[in-house]
Parts: sequence; structure tokens; C-alpha cells
Amino acid sequence: MPWSLRPSRQPCRRFGLAGLLVLTLMSGLLPGVHPALAEPQPLTPEPGSASPEQLRGFGLALLQAGDLIGARRLADALLARDPQDSAALMLRAQAAALGGDERRARIDARAVWRLADAPGPKYGAAMMVAQSLAADGYLQRGQFWLRRAAQAAQSDQQKAAVATAFSSLRSRNPLIWQLKVSARPSSNVNDGSSARSFILPSDLFGDIELPVYPAQRALSGYEASAGLELTWRLRPTATTMTAFHLRFDQTKVALSSEAKAAVPGLKGSAFDQARLELGLSRRWRPAESKTTFTFGLAGLHDWSGGVSLANILRLSAAAERRFAPHLLGFASLSFDHQRRLDSEISSADTLALSAGMQRGLAGGDVVTLVLGLRDVASDSPGIRYDAASLRLGWRRARPVAGLGLEAWAGLEGRDYPDSPWRPDGGRQDLRASLDVTLELQKISWMGFSPLLNLSASRARSNAKLYESQSFGLELGFRSAF
Repeated sequence: MPWSLRPSRQPCRRFGLAGLLVLTLMSGLLPGVHPALAEPQPLTPEPGSASPEQLRGFGLALLQAGDLIGARRLADALLARDPQDSAALMLRAQAAALGGDERRARIDARAVWRLADAPGPKYGAAMMVAQSLAADGYLQRGQFWLRRAAQAAQSDQQKAAVATAFSSLRSRNPLIWQLKVSARPSSNVNDGSSARSFILPSDLFGDIELPVYPAQRALSGYEASAGLELTWRLRPTATTMTAFHLRFDQTKVALSSEAKAAVPGLKGSAFDQARLELGLSRRWRPAESKTTFTFGLAGLHDWSGGVSLANILRLSAAAERRFAPHLLGFASLSFDHQRRLDSEISSADTLALSAGMQRGLAGGDVVTLVLGLRDVASDSPGIRYDAASLRLGWRRARPVAGLGLEAWAGLEGRDYPDSPWRPDGGRQDLRASLDVTLELQKISWMGFSPLLNLSASRARSNAKLYESQSFGLELGFRSAF
């Protein structure tokens, strides 16, 4: 095992000060036997001849010396006096684990978890249960107990030990799951227009001013999102790793009282969104290569307002290469064939290309730059467009006032050459966005910390109907490992 709380199976050669005290205790418990001259044997003092504290110390010395039978006898003697002696239970759990009896170790360590009130014993018990489960191949349950250990961990060293152990189990576990839950108020839950009216150019009638109806305007409200992703990894080879993916995301919307008053009869459920995705991915790194390639195939189904909206077939390919210890380059190419179920003419094919670099700075901060191109082809003139985008991200290595900090800024330009809303040259949009994520690292529950995400976006367009702006504050959770 790459991580362990168990003492070594080899006898300790030196005990230090604690060992001298134990040896002195042994000579007092066993008259006529000098510890320096006695032959090693599993001797156990009579339960009535020593205090529980002395028995525990003697049992620990036997455990460190590799006398598992003697340590278990002492633990049994202590438990005969007090069945709820958590220190004796942990001693017996350690002896059972070192002897290969993982099931016995789990039973005793779970009992310690139930009996203990202080974080220290709970941490040790949870780590013991996790390790015994991992040793017997129960990796998923082992990860759950590591999260319990994270809840009881008090020091940075203990938290780091949990993170290391969790990473080790996850690397061995073929099943990986991720759960995301968040909620936020938003000034624009329907991606509506910020304009009250717009001009429609017309060669026949001249420019015509048309109103933006209340249902087309930005409506405020609340969004709650949940997502679950399951990944099943096949046994990897020296150069490849293949995995199946299942993912489901859903967003529920509730309108504010102002939005309900503006559009009587409209319900937030009209803007609910959901997506189901089933996919296959394969990672490949050629022998002695610094480049990793990823290929993917996925099928997706979208719902909107509770009604099936579209089926999507997605093909993707990506590559990443580390050029230096602190410099990573990456690129991706994807093709989506979307078939709309509500309107066949609105079906579209999307080709997207992106490339970027990730740079680690001297203080540990990470800066990421991503450039993107996208082409959307459709029989509907209002849907097909070309786009170019730029995203810049920054993640701070050290917390600021106990808060983890990450920020992203984005800029995207779109050209709709055949838009019916701008027949005099096409519609052009410019979209800007800013996201700042704060992780409350001092608040943690089983390894999960709350996140606050502040988002703002604005779209400018020569077709005023498509000008919009949105502000939101989202509360979610992120795993620390």
C-alpha cells in the first residue's frame, strides 16, 4: 500500500524515551525477568496486576515488537474489563490488520468511530477502516471512509495524508463519480433581451421599429442545478486508457415575483434545461512521447421546458503536451451533428477548434489562455454563424484571507451573415463575460468546500433584440481532492 497508518511489521530496534518507560513497566509487571536478558516470547501480564493505562502501553510495545498474539491478548483483557475501551479496540484493530484479518480490523475500527467523541480517535479509526476496505478491494467504500477521515482531520498533515490516500484509491478504482449541486439568483434566467425595442431594416418599407415583448426581455429568477457523472475505466495498458461515461445535468428555474408580474401565466419551468450524455473516450500516449491524445464519441439528448429538444452525435479529438515543467500546451477539435426534434430546419452541424497554453508562475499561480474558433452550419439563416473567442484564466496558488481564488474573462465575436434581423449585411454580436470563483477552504464537510461564483456577462449586437446582460451569484460545492 502506498499509504498506511499501521506500524511496521518488523520489530523496532529502538523505542526512545517511551520505549524505556515501557521496558521499565515490563520489568515491574514481570518480576524476575529483565527485559534486556529475556528471550522474546508472547508474555501477557495478568489483567488484575496492572492499570488499564499500563496494559495499553505494554500492548503498544508488543505491537511495535511484532508480537501480534500478545497485543491481541492484552486488548481482549482490556475489553473484558470495559467493552467500550476505544484504545483497546484500536490496539486489537491494529493487531488484526497486521495479521491480515482485515474484516476484524474493520469491525473494531468502526466501533472506535462510534464510541469516540474527539476528532483524533475518529480520524485514526476512519483511516483504519478505509485502509482495510482498500486491502480487501472495496475501493468505493474506502473512499467514503477517507471522506469521513477528512471530516475529522485537524492538522494540515492529516489533511494531506487523506488527500494522498484518496488519490491512491481513485487511481485504482475503475469507477469514478462526480456530483455537482449549485443554486443561484440571476437577473436573466431566460437569456432575454435588455432592449425595449429594435429596428428592423427593410428595403421595401424602410426601417421599422418593433417592440420587444415582455416574454422576450430578460427575466429575473432563481436557478438550481444538479449534475452526476459516472466514469468506468477499463484496465489500462502501457500506452492507453479507455473509459465509458454517463452524465446527467438538470437545471430548474423559478421566476421572481417581478418576472411573474411582467408576464402573467408564464412559469419558470418553461426554461428548465436537462441533458443526458453517454460516451466513450480513449487516451493514448505513444511510447517515449510527451504528447497525450484523447479521442471521444458521445451521444446526447437535450430537453427544454420538459420537452425533448434535440439529439446530438459528438466526435472529438484532443492533444496535450508538456513543453517544460511549468508550461503545458493543448488543442482540441470537435464535431457535433444536432438534430432538432421541435423543428427540423433548426438542426445544425457545429465544428469547433480550440488551442491554448497553461503557464505556472513563480509563486505557484497558474495562468491559462485559450483561443477558439467555431462554425455552425444550418438550413435556418438565423442559426448559422461563425465565431472566434478568447478566454483568459488565473488561479491563485495561495488562499487570500482563507479563500481560494480563480477568475476567468472571456470575449467572443459572432457573425450571422444571413440573419433575418439584419438583412443589410448580417448580424454581428460581441459577448464579454467575467467569472470569479471563491472557495471557502476553511469550511469543509467530508472533503467538500463551498464555492461562491460571481458571474457577469454582456452581449452587444447591431440587432438590438439580441443585446443582453446578466448578473448572477452561484453557491456550489467542490471536492478538495
